[in-house]
Order: sequence, then structure tokens, then C-alpha cells
Amino acid sequence: KAPAVGKLGLKRFYERTQSIEPFYTGGPLALSRSGAIVACGCGGQVKIVDVTTGAVLQDIEADGEQVTAIALSPNEQELVTSGRDFLVKTWDVSSGTKSRMWKSGQGTSYVQRLCYDETGTLVAGGCSDFVVRVWDAGRGFATHNLKGHGAIVTSVCFGATPRTDPNKLLLFSGADDGEVRVWALATKTCKAVLKGHDSAVTAMVIDVPTKSLLTAGRDRVVG
Repeated sequence: KAPAVGKLGLKRFYERTQSIEPFYTGGPLALSRSGAIVACGCGGQVKIVDVTTGAVLQDIEADGEQVTAIALSPNEQELVTSGRDFLVKTWDVSSGTKSRMWKSGQGTSYVQRLCYDETGTLVAGGCSDFVVRVWDAGRGFATHNLKGHGAIVTSVCFGATPRTDPNKLLLFSGADDGEVRVWALATKTCKAVLKGHDSAVTAMVIDVPTKSLLTAGRDRVVG
């Protein structure tokens, strides 16, 4: 049947060719390294979305209340989440099934931000009890509890893995008070404290070619 056409030759009725369901309600999200998929927090769910088409590839029931942090592994095959249930969980992206689960910290501590190292073997979490925690992603046990921040840890980022000595891996963390700390994982010590923000550090990334750390905060400063 031909579409109805008005006096000016314009269509008045249209057939739907594609629908995009809601997949993001604000909160955490994580873009894959290839840029092909993005994991979006949607209440207590995480939706894996194809960036090109907008199609929801996987719908994961991650938390009964609210997802607070998510990260995708470098190979894009695993997702790690944390929520108000005070648990950290890993998921198989292709099937949506839960792989492992462990406590996010002591008492009612929850994770504010998550990230993988570039090998996908370690997961770091910035926690509400001011502690930076590192876990073995494959077995779910804590390898580091890094204390020193005086506020909620709002951002975490692994440095590039040194090719000559992987044990010299660094971890960077930013807090709600604007402070950035540099941690040496081998010795479990803080190597430096950086102060360039007046409010919460909301994002951190390593620029590998220049060996630089870029940070951004709620003070609208990028440093």
C-alpha cells in the first residue's frame, strides 16, 4: 500500500523501521577500548549497547537497588559492577551470566569507581570509606588496601604496565576533596600526592605516548 501523500507531495504516515529502547538513566557508564560497545547503568541494571546501531545487546540484572560503578575489561569479554548491595560482581558480557562476587569492603562501604589494569587481571575500586582497593579479577580476593585519602575516592586509573618490570605498576586515585595520589603496588605505598583541584576528581586517564596523567574535576579544571 502506498503511503498517504498530502497536497504538497509530503508523506503523512510513516512506517517504523527501527526502535531504540531506553538504556541509560544517568550514573556510571563504560566505553570499550574499541569503541564498539558501551555499558550503561540503568537503575539496578547494566545494558550493553552497540554504539553504531543503539541496539541493546545484553541486559544484566546487576543490583537490586542501584549500580554505582562499572568497568569493561580490555578484551571486552568481562564486565565488573558494584552497587548499593556492597558487592563487587564480574559478568560474562556475551551471555550476561555472573562469574564471581565478593564484598566491596568493610561494613557499608560501597565502590564509587572501578577500573581494570591493561592486562585485565586486576580491578581497582575507589571506595566510600576513603580506601582504594585492588582485587584479583579472576579469583575475587583483595590484593591491596591502600589508605591515605581523607575523602571518598571518586576516580581510579592504572598506569601502563612496565614491559621491563611489571611489578613496578602504578595506580592513580582521586578523591572528593580534589587530592590525587600515586600508589606503587609493589610496595603498597603512596609515592606522591598531587593537588591541583578544588573539588572532586571525576575522571583520570593516562596518555601513554607522553607518559602523562590527565585529570578532570567538578571545579571544571582539566590538568
